[in-house]
Amino acid sequence: MSKLPEFDPDQRTGDKPRTVERQVDREVKNPWFRWTLHFGAPMTASLIFHGAAVLLFSLATVVGATAPKERVGEYEAGITEALAEALAGEYTWPGEELETPEEPEMDLDSLTDLSDLTDIDISDFDASEGLDAAGLGFGEGRGDILGIGSGAGEAGSGGFGGGLGVGRRAGGGPVGLWGANLIANKIAYVIDFSGSIIVAQDDLVAELKRSVAKLRAPQAFNVYIFFERGGKFVTKNFNQALQIAKSDTKLKFYKWIDKQEAQGRTEPLDAMRRALKLEPEVIFFLSDGFFDEKIVGQIRQANERVRAKIWCFVFDDILLQDNTGLTPRKTDGARRLERIANQNNGFFKIVTGSDLGN
Repeated sequence: MSKLPEFDPDQRTGDKPRTVERQVDREVKNPWFRWTLHFGAPMTASLIFHGAAVLLFSLATVVGATAPKERVGEYEAGITEALAEALAGEYTWPGEELETPEEPEMDLDSLTDLSDLTDIDISDFDASEGLDAAGLGFGEGRGDILGIGSGAGEAGSGGFGGGLGVGRRAGGGPVGLWGANLIANKIAYVIDFSGSIIVAQDDLVAELKRSVAKLRAPQAFNVYIFFERGGKFVTKNFNQALQIAKSDTKLKFYKWIDKQEAQGRTEPLDAMRRALKLEPEVIFFLSDGFFDEKIVGQIRQANERVRAKIWCFVFDDILLQDNTGLTPRKTDGARRLERIANQNNGFFKIVTGSDLGN
């Protein structure tokens, strides 16, 4: 018996027999198919997976950063007694005990002559650059004598008050006349030596000497006096420039001022202009105030650039007779000096017999 041929659907329809192509054969024929199957598809899947992971991580980070933080309440901290005892011996040396030195006693009676006090020579210092060193501060002790106290200055400035001050450069102490003091290192005195002060010239010179005696290096000073002689207004000065307040300089000044004589009328403008050329921090201006009113404005104009403080003291022979201790009446000259003080960031005082101790 012969074998019947197998039924083939393609033969029934008249189509050619279909050959099934294997994947291996397809990869051989189509390089792009092979690349897509082995590289492109895995790479795409990897990118999708890792991109999703990065997105989820970023979202979690944002949520965590914006979530409200736990509030921390108040707390206290301290050193326990055991720790304090352990630290107590850390900064001591065996066999030695650190003692606080006692403050030396000071005989104030031995300081009646202020000119004998040791001065500080700062001629080698460059104040423009500053020094990383302790600055010296001076205060007043009993009996209006330079004393030792416990004050301290701030860093970057001189130490003022009693004792040593911490600063970048040495600083001077208080300076003034008749109990009115301020702190300054560059001082000029402009003194009326007209005929109106003849009756109290000795008192004026004595107070001026006391003021200069209290100065200490690096404080520097100069003194100008003005008067009239032979129909001409005259200005005389102790020196051409500010002088460091050393003992020998003070002695020279004492001798110089003792030789001066009061005379004539009052005209302070030239003396004030000369003093302002030295660019002092303060000018102590002492006069009866009986000069031309226009000088008030001229002094203010001359001081516009320097901006020195001008402290005005009224020294009038009439007001010097007042021993009541009450507020004295203001003369025209006193009002004139008060305007000068107000216009130049200064201070105003009328000197009376009570100030002189009469």
